[in-house]
Amino acid sequence: MVMLATSSVEKSTGVYRDSSYQSVPDTGQGTYTWSNGNKYVGEFKDELFCGFGSFFYEDGSVYTGDYKNNLFHGTGTITYFDDSKYIGDWEEGTYHGKGIYAFPSGKEEKGRFVKGKFTG
Repeated sequence: MVMLATSSVEKSTGVYRDSSYQSVPDTGQGTYTWSNGNKYVGEFKDELFCGFGSFFYEDGSVYTGDYKNNLFHGTGTITYFDDSKYIGDWEEGTYHGKGIYAFPSGKEEKGRFVKGKFTG
């Protein structure tokens, strides 16, 4: 079984969620929508988010960027529902590397992030 964020994929048959079925591309472009309104649009490899894509959260937050093994990994931007934003490097789903975190107030943290924490 492969985890897709909060859902699971049966590798041989596709995605089952709330008694419904969605096909997940083995490799290539595709879309997966959760029953709560979350949606991924982008590249799949071996039934995992891998390559470039966008994840739309039900609360209005949006991530657009690189993925590896279902995680934000590479470079990308997330804009949260409260208008805060992170632009920069990601590693295994966490801010990691050079980036900018912009708060709704206009304050920014620019520099290095390590495992999700601003280090300067």
